[in-house]
Amino acid sequence: HGFTRSPSDTNLYIKKVGIEIVILVLYVDDLVITGSSNNLVDDVKNDLKKSFDMTDLGLLHYCLGLEIWQKKNHIFVSQMKYAKTLLEKYG
Repeated sequence: HGFTRSPSDTNLYIKKVGIEIVILVLYVDDLVITGSSNNLVDDVKNDLKKSFDMTDLGLLHYCLGLEIWQKKNHIFVSQMKYAKTLLEKYG
């Protein structure tokens, strides 16, 4: 599919097409795809769906203890929910 594995993180894959980039992150059976071009991201998702049984869950909202809110010009990441869980558990 044209991705190169990152030498510093074996779960991170990068694909460059001209000046555009797609970043793919794998964790167990979860896959996060992002990139500089919605069309290129869609092409990658459609390509992967031909080889793998996948469900597109849309925009990322929660992953590995991170809460993510995406707006047109920014992304906000918080660990508030995770921190509250730790405080409740370990007080």
